[in-house]
Amino acid sequence: DTMIVVMSDHGESLGERDVYRHASQLYNEQTHVPMIIYHPQIAPRRVRDYVSTIDLGSTILSANGVACPEEYIGVSLLPLMKGESFNRPPVFAEFTKEEVSQYVMLEQQVHTEWKKYMAVSQDGFKIIFNRDVFTFVLYDLKTDPKEERNLSNAMPAKADEMKKLVLQYVDIVTASRPATADEGRYSKAGGADGDKVED
Repeated sequence: DTMIVVMSDHGESLGERDVYRHASQLYNEQTHVPMIIYHPQIAPRRVRDYVSTIDLGSTILSANGVACPEEYIGVSLLPLMKGESFNRPPVFAEFTKEEVSQYVMLEQQVHTEWKKYMAVSQDGFKIIFNRDVFTFVLYDLKTDPKEERNLSNAMPAKADEMKKLVLQYVDIVTASRPATADEGRYSKAGGADGDKVED
């Protein structure tokens, strides 16, 4: 009669894209984590849909008949677990940080001033937006989970659709960030003197 959830922290780059770090990029090797949920009244099944760890709270509450607070962003995964029709809204993530590791050789450091945003849509596509140099890469996670083939040019309509999603996310994040927030503290984009850069 007990619900059990097993999941992990974020992943680790072990040479993919010549990166040997963790918590430094938004590619699958660092963001894709397992989630195993046992519910005594739901038959086991393997689900290949991309969801978010932010859905866990909503799923646990709804499995126990508790309504989710309005401010919860995650959605209940119970329909997906039961094999029912399920359409998860896009999943968004942000990375903005400067970190230089003393344990990694200089040539293996990530360009840590990059700020990247990603969206994983309900149909399995993912776009990564490099905000500093304004570039986009688009992947089909169903056929390319290692994110080796950028489809931005091959699928311009899908790329435009995903660009709109991620740019809307940037607008929301920018509008909701306090005026006193100092992104320059976390990024070389703030300039050598650390002055705040307005986006």
